[in-house]
Amino acid sequence: MSETPFSLEDIVARVADVAIDKSGSTQANASLISSTLAVSTSYTIKGLSTDQSAEKQVILEFAAATPPLNVIATVIADDYDFNFAVLRLESRVPWELPSPLFTLQVPPEGAAWECSYFKSRGQSRARTFGRVKGLAGPIGDRRPLLLTMSPGQDYPTGASGAPVVVEGQVVGIVQAQAINEQGDILQAILFADIARRLDMAGSLDVLLELDEVDLLRRLSLASLYWLLGTSVRKKPH
Repeated sequence: MSETPFSLEDIVARVADVAIDKSGSTQANASLISSTLAVSTSYTIKGLSTDQSAEKQVILEFAAATPPLNVIATVIADDYDFNFAVLRLESRVPWELPSPLFTLQVPPEGAAWECSYFKSRGQSRARTFGRVKGLAGPIGDRRPLLLTMSPGQDYPTGASGAPVVVEGQVVGIVQAQAINEQGDILQAILFADIARRLDMAGSLDVLLELDEVDLLRRLSLASLYWLLGTSVRKKPH
């Protein structure tokens, strides 16, 4: 398995409830996609629901960074059906992120994947890895990515929202839900599906307006062409 050309600790954070003093108690993980934007799963962000009217805020704890950093983030887009939420950080992370960082491409079957995450209800980190099994059958309008874990690993409890890296780029986030009795096949939400869903809802341009320069810098070249063709091109000149 090829090594990831950047530190996963730079992009993964614990997600904690801003209203409850439970530092180190992980509700979920989140993955940075730019210096001010992150993505997590909506199911595991406490208090997030489809009919919630109040602005939802969480704390992103970059506990593995040097020095550790806590940042308040606001949920600016969420999709309960596709199980993702987009978070806007109140301030930029003070370290440089890699370019490219993530891709909207679907990884090939058999490709090696890895994930670093914070364990549920604790402060320790863990790593899980394996091979891409392929896309699941259609579940409504989405097709999650199936990830086979290599033998001998514990089930990654608490990994929801953590970044999935394939061939040196983040392809999506873990939806830690085993789909077989052995518990060695996970589902991941692809950034490709997230981008299409946001574009359909008219939210993709909003994200670009918030952090266009940095967000576009983090995309792979092929993904940038797709994004320019679907969203940026629609902007009036």
